[in-house]
Amino acid sequence: MSGYTVKTCEYCGRLFQSIGTDICSACSEKLDRDFVKVREYIYENPENVSIADILENTEVPEKVIRLFLKEGRISSRTVSLGDYVKCEACGAPTDGGRLCRKCAAAFSAEAAKLSSQVKENPKEDPARRAWNSRSMHTYQKD
Repeated sequence: MSGYTVKTCEYCGRLFQSIGTDICSACSEKLDRDFVKVREYIYENPENVSIADILENTEVPEKVIRLFLKEGRISSRTVSLGDYVKCEACGAPTDGGRLCRKCAAAFSAEAAKLSSQVKENPKEDPARRAWNSRSMHTYQKD
């Protein structure tokens, strides 16, 4: 049973053995079937499909539609979102996904800044030096 951890499914709440996923296999299969329904509906009705249209015509639960939006499986390029999806950082409407364009740009800029700081000023602690060197090191206890 190595490599498995017991988790609670984010969707149904049941315990399951996970290999890195947060959703059990039964729910994952159901979500895949629901996504196929949503995708087919969008392809068959390409003109300005709204979330309300999808909910009404596919019988896919709103919770699942929100999950697809959060994962970026549905976006404003394919669906009229209106104010349906909010940025997790500031609450502004998004194009789908977790962050609005402004917060995503700010997040990317901050990540790039931190990355360059780490490259410019690597910490000079003994553990880091030992890890980065190619020879074996021992620790002497006084």
